[in-house]
Amino acid sequence: MNLFIDSLSSPARLILFETHHTIIAQKNIDIYRNESSKLIGEITSFLSENDKNIENLKNIVTTHGPWSFTGVRSVILTVNTLAFRTDIFLTPINYFQLYDSYPIVKCSSKRDVFIKKCPESNIEIISNQDCISYIQNHNIKKIYWDFEIWENVGILCVKEIDYAAIIKNLQLQKEKQIEALYIKKPNIN
Repeated sequence: MNLFIDSLSSPARLILFETHHTIIAQKNIDIYRNESSKLIGEITSFLSENDKNIENLKNIVTTHGPWSFTGVRSVILTVNTLAFRTDIFLTPINYFQLYDSYPIVKCSSKRDVFIKKCPESNIEIISNQDCISYIQNHNIKKIYWDFEIWENVGILCVKEIDYAAIIKNLQLQKEKQIEALYIKKPNIN
């Protein structure tokens, strides 16, 4: 049995799936800004609802960034601790692997976004206005993203994630520890 945790989307999602990549159960959860205090309880509750427990898991697939420094760090600490204390392996997946078309945009702050323009491009941080200009200048009619500010600009914003396709094509790894994907430095004074 394997667990998929997408803590970066809103709402966050837990998915239980078999080794053959068949989804058994899934649940939306609200952990935003409370990852450190809510995630382990949500995992435990979700597994219990499906007559499972942590010891039944072979692999945890989790989104590891980019997103808020504290949120990502809390999720990574939780799954790394579970892997350390059990026989569970870990598979990291970044937010941009949740979609298969481009450009993909992820909110970074009120002022800027993370953007991956094509499969070969690096993840960039650009201002909201520069992102809108890029989309308009390249006549892009559809983007994949998690933020609502551009729906008034006439761009089709695709937010739905095809978790079944992701899980079907997933290559499970056997990591015992994963690193957070940080694109920008923490905002600590």
